[in-house]
Amino acid sequence: MIYVGDIYQKLNQEYPFSLQEDWDNAGLLCGSFEQEVTVCVTALDVTPETVAFAAGCDAQLIISHHPVIFSGMKAVLHFSPVFQAIQHSISILSAHTNFDKAETGTGAVLSELLGWKTHMLENELFRMGELPQEKTVAELADALHVTLHTPVAYVLGEKTVKKIAVCTGAGGSEIARAATAGADCYITGEMKYHEFLDAKAMGLGVAAAGHFETEDIAMQVLNQRMQQWFPQVRWVKYTPEPPIQWSR
Repeated sequence: MIYVGDIYQKLNQEYPFSLQEDWDNAGLLCGSFEQEVTVCVTALDVTPETVAFAAGCDAQLIISHHPVIFSGMKAVLHFSPVFQAIQHSISILSAHTNFDKAETGTGAVLSELLGWKTHMLENELFRMGELPQEKTVAELADALHVTLHTPVAYVLGEKTVKKIAVCTGAGGSEIARAATAGADCYITGEMKYHEFLDAKAMGLGVAAAGHFETEDIAMQVLNQRMQQWFPQVRWVKYTPEPPIQWSR
């Protein structure tokens, strides 16, 4: 039999929870280490729809990237996914910045998908690498668009790029560090308007391809890895439509 605690220990071995940022809240956030697991759902986010999907699969566990409890909760009401998970006796494990910072984590998945070789920098949330051949920022944005099927925002499109930094999700806070590390272009999921302006002012090309789009692919890979590590468990990836939609 496989228990939540067994799965937690494997996640901790591959993506140590000690790597998570001080502000993060990764780990077991709902349920019990002693709960037996025969079906597990992996998902980027834990929403009411995620919990309903997991309940429909008779799952005992959800593994998410984004923590279902991030800051202090002052109430757990009926529409809360935490309340609904408890109702269905579903435990929730979240692997967030520890998954981001692991050598085989989110950034590695995105890099490999695009054919880029990158490596994790110690104590940073982004990876660095060199392209096989120089490209412009606009060409990198096009590659992201084709691969992830999503609109891509970028600045300094004509800038020639050799060294890249990669940080999935909301990576706007890392632009100065990426520039200091020597990146010509910074690839991330989402940035604020003024972060784009700051990157342009410092001469750093930026391409932002969507928070959901740059990270959900890593959860698909995690689901495949978990199937290999725990073949006794049925693993199901929950893939909703991107939560933010764009007019066409």
